[in-house]
Amino acid sequence: MRCAVRQQTDIDSVKWNEFVLANSMGWAHFLYEVIAIDRYASYLNLSFAIVDQDNNDDILFIMQLHRTSKYGFLSKTGLPFFREKLKSRWGYVIKDGLVKKHRRMVKECFEE
Repeated sequence: MRCAVRQQTDIDSVKWNEFVLANSMGWAHFLYEVIAIDRYASYLNLSFAIVDQDNNDDILFIMQLHRTSKYGFLSKTGLPFFREKLKSRWGYVIKDGLVKKHRRMVKECFEE
């Protein structure tokens, strides 16, 4: 098994949603369309999947992830600031039934 990271936008929405609905950790807030509407318009959707390249890009793991940016001025000093954060409101879904070896491979791919 060779793992790879794919952006949500690079995966067919039907395939994504089938994965969510087929796994015990999958909830409605992980569905393809819900991820797009679940956050403020200013949030950048960075949601992704880890797929098995040797098995037709079979989805093994998905993560809902957004980047936020905030500009403003500090109230006491009046100095400008810029802050970015990565937010994963609902976390992830991992494929049910993965053996320990494959879970470790998904973990290593995620860490990379």
